[in-house]
Amino acid sequence: MRKIHIEIYKRDKNVYQIPVGFSQYLNFRSRNQARDFLTKYKLVIEASVRSLSIEMGQIYSLYRMYYFQLDVFDSRHINECLDSFNKQCEYIFKEYSEGNSSFVFRAIETCFSECFNIIDILKSFAQRNKETALKYQIYALHKTLDSVHNTYHEERKTIEQKAKYLKTDSPVINLKKAN
Repeated sequence: MRKIHIEIYKRDKNVYQIPVGFSQYLNFRSRNQARDFLTKYKLVIEASVRSLSIEMGQIYSLYRMYYFQLDVFDSRHINECLDSFNKQCEYIFKEYSEGNSSFVFRAIETCFSECFNIIDILKSFAQRNKETALKYQIYALHKTLDSVHNTYHEERKTIEQKAKYLKTDSPVINLKKAN
């Protein structure tokens, strides 16, 4: 069974840190506090990743249903998104060197992005070819995926705020995907 690897790092004598994003850490006074938080935090993240995986299965199923009607360009673009999704899933469960556990969060965001990209491609196909059934299915999947994405962020934020130890050592850098 795959598990998400996020580690507790000892920073100073009585300061333990858990990465919660790029250059963002939660500081704890004891290792037990950090361990308790990490257990809850991993459960939230794993539940969201499972939901994301289920949504991708439904998106892939729709893609295969309309595979023979899609033009080559759309099909190739969807395959690239699927490959990227699968590679990023591997990074979610990868063990990183000390201090690099925050890459897990970037991989999750990339997986969400790839799902939304495939939905957009299928949506434009449905609109161009007047595929009403596909359009409604895509609409429902988009709403569900959007809900999963929002829930993921809200639950993470809630659990982080409950800890009340958020400390940012350096400014957060938001990377944008190049077109």
